[in-house]
Amino acid sequence: MMKNLLQIILMLFYISCSDSDKIHDSKSESQTDSVIYNYEDSKIIEDYINGKNDSLNYDTYIYYLDGTQELAAKTRNGKREGDWIYYYNNGNKKWVETYEAGIPIDTTYCYYNSGILKRKVVPSTSYHRLAFEYDSNSVLREVYYLYAPSEDEFYADSIYKSYYKNGQLKSVGALDCGYKNGNWRYFDDKGQLTIEKNESGTKEQFIVF
Repeated sequence: MMKNLLQIILMLFYISCSDSDKIHDSKSESQTDSVIYNYEDSKIIEDYINGKNDSLNYDTYIYYLDGTQELAAKTRNGKREGDWIYYYNNGNKKWVETYEAGIPIDTTYCYYNSGILKRKVVPSTSYHRLAFEYDSNSVLREVYYLYAPSEDEFYADSIYKSYYKNGQLKSVGALDCGYKNGNWRYFDDKGQLTIEKNESGTKEQFIVF
């Protein structure tokens, strides 16, 4: 369970918003239905709601070595529940997402270390969610549909658009599970079409989060 949790955290946390795999140092159990995992660069505490025999219901807290909080999260019936909030070690929020029975039910927000909004993803009833990317000066950079078939797979999918800092469209095309598909159009910063070509088969994959 912890291995899966760490894989999810590394995918969502460090790729998106990087670092080597954490080395397990020690594990200790208290009398208060808590398990503490000590790692090379963090500490993880799991508080079990109904005792340690119930591995499906617990609260997770991760701390940096200096004691500042990195993550506060709830798992109920084996699924993410409520607010999952990640923090930078300066205390600013890095990622905020709200779940109900493992499904995101509210807009997801991702921030730069400075606290400026980096990405927001609008919830949807399907696996496709509309995402907006901003640069560090709060200028819209990209708009695309996010395809998330599972908790640890996130791809840009369907229509993708990128923008210049002046707001002009830079490129537009279709993505299929992160890969370019069909005709793509590219523009200069004055809005003039410069290139139009079939990008099907392009090996570069747009993987986000």
